Amino acid sequence: MRYFIFFPVFVATLVATTARAESVHEARVAALRATLARAGISLEIRSVGDVVATVGCMDVRDREQPTDCYRCPLAGERDTTDEVLATITAELDRYPTELLAQADIRTLSLCRRIEAPLTQETFDGLAHYDGRSVMIVVLDGSVDRIVHHELLHMIESARFSNMNDDEGWVSTNPIGFSYETGHASSKVDRPDGFVRWYAATNVSEDRASVYEYMMARPDELCAIAAADPIVRAKVDIVWSRMSTYARGDELMAGTAPCVRELGGLPAQAPMPEDPAAAPNDLWVSRQSWLTPPDVRIPPGAARERPE
Repeated sequence: MRYFIFFPVFVATLVATTARAESVHEARVAALRATLARAGISLEIRSVGDVVATVGCMDVRDREQPTDCYRCPLAGERDTTDEVLATITAELDRYPTELLAQADIRTLSLCRRIEAPLTQETFDGLAHYDGRSVMIVVLDGSVDRIVHHELLHMIESARFSNMNDDEGWVSTNPIGFSYETGHASSKVDRPDGFVRWYAATNVSEDRASVYEYMMARPDELCAIAAADPIVRAKVDIVWSRMSTYARGDELMAGTAPCVRELGGLPAQAPMPEDPAAAPNDLWVSRQSWLTPPDVRIPPGAARERPE
């Protein structure tokens, strides 16, 4: 008899617990939607089976897709934990509305994975310039890092006519370094002058990698910069440029103390006596770094950039 009394109580408790969990999850999703809505960004998150694809994808078998096709099977309730939702919301909440709006993002998609069907490659995040959308994998333990990385791509793509044409940035790199060969020659975890090996693949990824460390891994960044003057110079460039955007100075003021110190070099430092030393000298003129291009990308000229 006691069993039949206990069982209904157990079921009722289980139902109540499940209902509370669903309520918390729904609240987390609603909070993220509200954060995105202030910048006019919509959220895509659905059950297993729903897929978002970039505009380059064709409605044919995956292996026949073009090189500019990327697919995102959308994350469902089981994939997207309350902790992940809270993390994404918290990181986006750090951005003033005007600055977030400058990224000109239409849609944020939360993905179980991001894949390029033609090459079978997978990515943690993707900034799709033509579609003005961002895809983020929620199963990765570095979702905070991915958020900032892709946001910088989107902010820059709304301002740079050519995101890989950046003489001021390239001039800080080690003498003889080339992004064209950097990927093949940088198999160590962190080549000198870079926060990680992936940053050596191209100048746009270099900037975004420095920025993600500034925002999500400040202690690691400051430890690297303490021993690497090239990384320190790159932090200062990102800091200076972000500070010129709408309310970007407020965002930079909220970074970790050690990062604020790294961004505090003189606004106009003297040129080195030996011009040949300029590419590796920390104290080169920052005039070109402080004045990023103000030209928007012409329609159709941009292409997606995997993480």
